[in-house]
Amino acid sequence: MKQFVKTLFIALVVATMAVSCKAQKIFSEVASVDGVTSVYLSPAMCKMANLGSMGLPANGIKDLKCVEIINCEDAQALPKVKSMCESTIGNLNAEVLTEVSDNGEQVRIYGIPASPEIPEVLSAIVIEAAEPGEYSAIHIVGTFDLEAIIASMGAQ
Repeated sequence: MKQFVKTLFIALVVATMAVSCKAQKIFSEVASVDGVTSVYLSPAMCKMANLGSMGLPANGIKDLKCVEIINCEDAQALPKVKSMCESTIGNLNAEVLTEVSDNGEQVRIYGIPASPEIPEVLSAIVIEAAEPGEYSAIHIVGTFDLEAIIASMGAQ
């Protein structure tokens, strides 16, 4: 009986982790389109990441859960991929944090607030970059304190 309870507990933990990871992958459907390169970093990989060594403000980024990257340079797939990603991003409760346009290149950074009461703390960031012949979307899930990030960038 003790072994059964232990096995059941482990199965529940694994199932819960699988569901939470799947729920965080917003570009799964896009990743299956021919001509798309996709990368997914799991919660385990994110825990191993040393944000400070990557030049990122580690004190403003807590509990990094996963990173999902979509890239397309295939001329035939590009319109479909861009449309699918834009539709997915449009369905999120995301706010445009910044938008830059220069010589046909566009970058938009969206933030998804962790709660309406604390809008400066985000639960996810989505970065969308487009230029002629290429489109990329990056979804980063974690806890992001915008005030701490901005303060640490000013200190550098």
